[in-house]
Amino acid sequence: KQTQHSRPPSPSLQLDEPLWRDQDVRPDHLAMPSDRLFVWRLCTSAEACLLSPDLLNNTVLAAVQTSGIYNDSKTFVDQPLLASPSEVLAAYNALPVSSSPSSTQQPQQGSMPTVEALRGWLHRYFGEAGSDLHEWTPADWTVNPPFLQRIRSPSLQNFGLGVHAIWKSLGRRLAARVYELPEWHSLIPVPHPFVVPGGRFREFYYWDTYWIVRGLLVSNMYETARHMIENLLYMVNVYGFVPNGGRVYYANRSQPPLLTLMVREYYHATRNDTLVAFALPTLQREYEFWMRERAAQIGDHTLNHYGADSNVPRPEGWLEDYETAAGLSLAEAQRLFEQIASGAETGWDFSSRWLGDRETLPTIAAASVAPVDLNCILYEVELTLGLFELSYETWDVLLEKPLILPLTSSPYFAAAQRRLLAIDALLWNEEIGLWVDYNITLGAQSPHVYASTFVSMWAGSYARSKNVKITEAIKHLGILDFPGGLPSSLHAVPQQWDFPNCWAPSQAFAIEGLLLSDDPQMADLAYDLAQRWINSNYDGWLLTGALFEKYNATQPGLPGGGGEYTVQLGFGWSNGVALSLLDRFGDRLQDPPEIDQVRRSAIDAGVQQRVRTVSGRVRQRDHEEARRRSENDVT
Repeated sequence: KQTQHSRPPSPSLQLDEPLWRDQDVRPDHLAMPSDRLFVWRLCTSAEACLLSPDLLNNTVLAAVQTSGIYNDSKTFVDQPLLASPSEVLAAYNALPVSSSPSSTQQPQQGSMPTVEALRGWLHRYFGEAGSDLHEWTPADWTVNPPFLQRIRSPSLQNFGLGVHAIWKSLGRRLAARVYELPEWHSLIPVPHPFVVPGGRFREFYYWDTYWIVRGLLVSNMYETARHMIENLLYMVNVYGFVPNGGRVYYANRSQPPLLTLMVREYYHATRNDTLVAFALPTLQREYEFWMRERAAQIGDHTLNHYGADSNVPRPEGWLEDYETAAGLSLAEAQRLFEQIASGAETGWDFSSRWLGDRETLPTIAAASVAPVDLNCILYEVELTLGLFELSYETWDVLLEKPLILPLTSSPYFAAAQRRLLAIDALLWNEEIGLWVDYNITLGAQSPHVYASTFVSMWAGSYARSKNVKITEAIKHLGILDFPGGLPSSLHAVPQQWDFPNCWAPSQAFAIEGLLLSDDPQMADLAYDLAQRWINSNYDGWLLTGALFEKYNATQPGLPGGGGEYTVQLGFGWSNGVALSLLDRFGDRLQDPPEIDQVRRSAIDAGVQQRVRTVSGRVRQRDHEEARRRSENDVT
């Protein structure tokens, strides 16, 4: 243990091809160039991106994303340049143009580059998406971490070994050129290598990292976990908050603020206070951002909400946003884009939680909602910041969950006490017996329960006298009765954070919240949910060798569906939660039931259907492009 709370000395950083090697890198030693925003590629106004035909015809992003060349809008904005931005833009401006739109998805008439010319330009001046990242095996990865010995079931011990091995396939380090020529890349040049979620998510993400860090700590990968945290601390020092992810196009929004709790988890696992002392000023700065930019006064109470600083289509979801805004006026489109980006900031992108009609994306109003989970997370953050300000010797006692409010004059403890009153007054629904979101614009509670209700129990932000009512509500709604896990909602709409999809973070919040209730009946519910979730993870892993981003609550082992993209394999936070549950319940969890041929076929068909859905979209776009070329030839 180190008990000195002084800031570590400033190291001299050395670029050892191609990652930062220094063991105690200070995030503020990496400068962010001022010209990193790819103005010419990402669009800076709604007029340029969408609604002005003259400007649209000269906007690179609009031309590429409406061309039908890429199946995924994220591909283009992840591609590194192979020449300077000025040379690439000059070459684009010299492309031959077509008098007709380059895609049937583009309603405006005007001069756009031909698809053939655009393809050639992209091939010459852009590298493959992800080519500026290299695979990386963390140095602290070992074959047999100690937690495996605590797992009683031979099948689950093998599963744990397999999930632990996935970390090696998800490690990434930035190519040296990202540091040398940052303006050629959309990646943010952070000081350390990192673990990514997987699939199309080639970079790290904010709230994914919390669950990944917890899994890394179970795997005894302390250095990798610390470096992941330091990367996020660096982001706060650059931007004033943690962006949604490790790309410049994510810098106009954040995600659930879990960085302070990552530092707490690291301390719990290592009992090393050096990182806490080093990080505390940065953690305080992030908290100030949330209270300054994302807070609303509601009567005598203050609650937080999400609210991205953007009124243009998301670069990584440009075509989807463009199509969602079809037929809207400029003002309406700007409002919609702001709400869509705010919905992405929630981490629940997207869900009927944020939709005015609970059905369709154009009715999204995410910035108007004070969510249960966000405010309960910030309650934990306030308690933790207050505790970090106390002397080191008190931490081991006070950092045990559920956290309690010490009798001190800390402003963070006072803020936590005020938030506790606000949560009880505005988010607790006495009639339902659970917590619900609050609509700031309407001045009323939502009448609908989501999986986020369990975050209040996870944070300990309630009186245990409510346990009986909560248990009755859980049983009445049947939200824990599904064989594949806790669904995000009981509302079946084609959004990926709705029924029947269930996600690893929701399971962890619910299981840990139920365990913290000090109620034996709730503890049994927690264990039962843990067993069902691990069974579902195990079934999918046994047939694919990977974990899914999301699962189906009604069919264990089957991947979830819906949303803007197909199912992703990997998967960072699913791995982290699975390892945490194996570590906590390993001595109790039973062997998963054997997969019969019917379920095996169902899981395989589910995975293949997700693949066919995307392949069908590609074939449809290729067919439309061939038809347009034929029509142009006839003309």
